[in-house]
Amino acid sequence: MSLSFRALRAFIATLELQSMSRAAERLGISRSGTSHAVHDLERSLGVELFRRTPHGLKPTEAGLRLYERTREHVLAIDRAADLAREEGRLHREEPIAFAAPHTLYRLYLLGLIESGARARTPSFRLLTRSFRESEEAVRSGEAQLGATILPIRRPEDFRVVPLGRVRCVFALSRRKFEALNRKRIDPSAPWTAREVLALPLITHPSASKTFRVAADFLQRTEGLALESSIEVHQLDIGINLAEKELGAALTFADLMPHFPKLTALPADFALPELEVALIARLKTLSEPLERSMTDIAERFRIERARSRRGGAECAARAESEAAASHEKPPSRAGRASASEG
Repeated sequence: MSLSFRALRAFIATLELQSMSRAAERLGISRSGTSHAVHDLERSLGVELFRRTPHGLKPTEAGLRLYERTREHVLAIDRAADLAREEGRLHREEPIAFAAPHTLYRLYLLGLIESGARARTPSFRLLTRSFRESEEAVRSGEAQLGATILPIRRPEDFRVVPLGRVRCVFALSRRKFEALNRKRIDPSAPWTAREVLALPLITHPSASKTFRVAADFLQRTEGLALESSIEVHQLDIGINLAEKELGAALTFADLMPHFPKLTALPADFALPELEVALIARLKTLSEPLERSMTDIAERFRIERARSRRGGAECAARAESEAAASHEKPPSRAGRASASEG
């Protein structure tokens, strides 16, 4: 003889609530479904499990014995089913909303995003934001995870995973740098802060963390104000504008090897380093989110080391090609015209 688990659940709920209607509500089925399940169980066992009274259904002695012997087993199976459903929910959960600058995604995190896509599991919903906007997106709940620059307000409210320190530099196109440098009294001397700030500058908005750190440093150490000619929200846009010789971009030294057309201005001052970190609100921190933060931090460190090696090789090739172009002998036509002169 086999007993239906559905029938046992209906029986236990009916006994505890003394009502088939209330049992049906608890189980999320119809009253007639509950009644049929209990009657099927009684027929299978050949005993009566309930008797009707003015105060509702009361269990018989056989019903009480069955309840005592089966209740814990049924509850254990219910708990196991709940755990299985929860694990399934975690595997099917919505992608994690991740706010970070576009440059960070492009240079360091594409590998992690690609691996999640290949596994066909929801991974990240990418929100392109500046560092400051990423922090605000996490605070507001728009994003579950963000990349920002430390320090942050009320750090005790967040899980913080440092990614590494980055140094800010001013970058010009190589051609523009060479043209300007030739006009200086001593081309071999480092550029002063006054010389750098006299250039058209491409920076993040004045409220951004990178701008504020650089501006505060220059005001404190040099007594000079940092003023932007062109404001951009993404680092790589500023770099692209600098490549087009529209000014000097305030950017990260880490990025320079990836853009061989640019060179960091050799300055007689060093802007402060900034610490980039991942943040998530402790109030909404889950195990999958914690695991994602660890994975992203590890991927960032690996890709950063790899990109530094590859970027350095790319920059070396660019310098070699530039040197070769300066040493290239004149063409046949050039030699002919020279001899004619």
